[in-house]
Amino acid sequence: MESYATIQYADEYLGGLTGNDAWVAADEQVRQKALLTATVQIDALAACGAGFRGAKAQPEQELEFPRTPDDTVPTAIKRACCHEAAAILDQMSDAAATSRARAIRQGVSSVSIGDASESYVKASELRVGVQQYLLSPIAAALVRPYLAVQGVYPIV
Repeated sequence: MESYATIQYADEYLGGLTGNDAWVAADEQVRQKALLTATVQIDALAACGAGFRGAKAQPEQELEFPRTPDDTVPTAIKRACCHEAAAILDQMSDAAATSRARAIRQGVSSVSIGDASESYVKASELRVGVQQYLLSPIAAALVRPYLAVQGVYPIV
């Protein structure tokens, strides 16, 4: 399977930005898996009620991009893939964040241990539209112009 961004592209792009320590620390195989996961998550947006503008450039192509009338993947989609991959690795590198995210997905609303407690808000209550499905708000913003339907569309 292909990803929208190569490791070389992602290294060059993310290397020029701050806040990507988890990306830099990961080995090449893990970075490749993160890019593939980010690509799958971006493509899955097509099934979340909005779809993407235009049609696939080639009917037999596996990925959602490129789309007509273009024959290349837009830079914004490559960058969205990079940001989403970095966010995936960032969350993976933070065991507490991963545990919290899992608990929230499972419907846990609060946790108490002794005198300490944490309360959670469902991700769907905090995020709307594309941001429900992507970890990176930057990736969501970069993908949004390519959606066929703009605005908020709840998916149940």
